[in-house]
Formats: sequence, structure tokens, C-alpha cells
Amino acid sequence: MNDYEVERQKRIEANKLLLQSLGLSEEKIPKVTPKVKVVARSSPTPPVEDPIYSFVCTATHNKPVVLIPKVRRSSRARGRKSYTDSYTAVKNEDDDPDFDFVAYLFEAEEVDGYSFTQRRRSAASRKPTRRVPGVRYQGNRVYDSLRGSTCHQCRQKTMDEKVRCTNVIDGVRCNVLLDDMCITNRYGMTVKQAKASGNWLCPVCQGICNCSICRRRKGLPPTGILAHVCDRLGYASAAELLASKQVKRK
Repeated sequence: MNDYEVERQKRIEANKLLLQSLGLSEEKIPKVTPKVKVVARSSPTPPVEDPIYSFVCTATHNKPVVLIPKVRRSSRARGRKSYTDSYTAVKNEDDDPDFDFVAYLFEAEEVDGYSFTQRRRSAASRKPTRRVPGVRYQGNRVYDSLRGSTCHQCRQKTMDEKVRCTNVIDGVRCNVLLDDMCITNRYGMTVKQAKASGNWLCPVCQGICNCSICRRRKGLPPTGILAHVCDRLGYASAAELLASKQVKRK
């Protein structure tokens, strides 16, 4: 017997003596713990019809009881819209169903004889623009790589109205074109004015073209956008601004 078993036997004998002193014996001690039957307590919460969509509070407090509807369906499943198609939600004193509150607010507003109601009806009647390969819409300009013509100044192929140079070189008419935006901002005139003159010469033929390609050919850097600079300094066009700078250098 090792020391551990000797110590264990001593403890067993000591426990037996202790039990005998207490009037207990090993026969009176049960070997297996009896099973205790657990009785389920009844829930204090009363049963409800649908516990998933209903909530009943049994505590005593001042807050109101919230009852969630049992059936919850979206407006699309019910076949109804959650919004109104018109502005008839706000009606006049006579409760006229055709009363349009927005048109009533803007009734007196007119821009160039064009009322708000007319603008809204015309906007509603517009058809969506169909995208075509090679065609791009930006602002009031239509960029068309197939049917458009190229402006000499900006090199953009658009459907804008343009004016063609009337100069004839070696029996061939000059093919330089300028659109209204470029001829106005760069040279201070419009396409209609150039066409009305009948003998308009393009800036290339006049030797005053300030486009990036022509300036590089002359060894000059491109000017970039000068419209805002001309407006701030009071010049009618970019050509006038550049001419004044050349005079000052001389």
C-alpha cells in the first residue's frame, strides 16, 4: 500500500466513526438520489389568438398597450398606391376634386407669356430621348459623329448652325466652319451676322485664328477658355483681348 491509499483508508475510518457518533449507518444512507418530478408552473400571461402579431402586457404601468395588426401587407400586394397622382389632397373651400393646388400657387407666375401650368403640361408631354450610337446630347447641343459638321475652333462635330468661309483659294472655296458659340465668344459676332454679310472671311484666312492648332503652328501656347476673362475685363471677344495684349507688348 502506498502512502495515498493509507491516507485514504484513514479518512474512510474517520468518516465511519463520525457517522456512528451521529447515529447514522451506511445502510440508512441512500445509494442513489431519488428523481424529483418537476411540475411546470402555469404562465401568468393569458393566451392570445396569435402570439406572433399580438402583444399583451400584464404589468401594471401607465404606458398604453400596443396592438400590432395581425395581417400586414404591402400596398402593392393590396393593389393600392401609397401616394396620390395629383395635388388634389389640398382642396379649396368648395372641395372641388379637380382643384390643383400647385397650379393655384403659380397661377400669376408667367415667364415671357409662358405660364407655369403650360410649362408643366409641355414637360409632361415630352417623350424620353432615345439613345443613338454616336449621338450625345449636352445642354442645347447635339453631338453627332455621323451627320454633324466640325467647327474649326473647338473641333466638335455637332448639329449646330454654322457659317462657312466665302474665301476662294485656287478656285476652291475655303471649308472652314464656325458654330455660333465659338464665333461669338472668340470673335465677337454671330452666325447670322456673318451669313448676312455675304462675304465673311474665316479667322484662318484673316490670319487672326486663335484656336489651339493655329496658335501652335505660330509657336504660341493655347489660350484655353477666355470667355469669363473677357466678361470680367470688359472685352467683347477673345480676339479683342489678344489683340490688345499684342499692342501693349509692342
